[in-house]
Amino acid sequence: MEHRRVRDRLTRGDAGPDEAVHLESCPECAAFARRLEKACEVLRTSEAGIEPGPEFARRVVARLPRPAEVLGWAALRALPAALALALALFWLGVSQPAPPEHLLAAEADPDVLLTWAVLAPAEEAP
Repeated sequence: MEHRRVRDRLTRGDAGPDEAVHLESCPECAAFARRLEKACEVLRTSEAGIEPGPEFARRVVARLPRPAEVLGWAALRALPAALALALALFWLGVSQPAPPEHLLAAEADPDVLLTWAVLAPAEEAP
């Protein structure tokens, strides 16, 4: 059984008989279980004396990143991918010849007809 899985299940509080067997054979996970139980016991007791100061909430909120900062970094990281996508779409648009229906909708322009004839995929003869 994997150590990480056992520790995750112990932390969530849904350890079963498989985890108990593992704890008997693994001293590292057994030590983790003892430390976890001690921490839970300390937090459950009211004598722990753990009480945040009056400025705790303000300090925590001050350390949180601002939405603009998070959005800025995310946009900056996505910029290369967006540029590559824009260039790929531009290249696809430029490299595709216009459909023949487009040629029939306007006045006949010899340059456009010649360009389409050169760039159009070759049709197989029946």
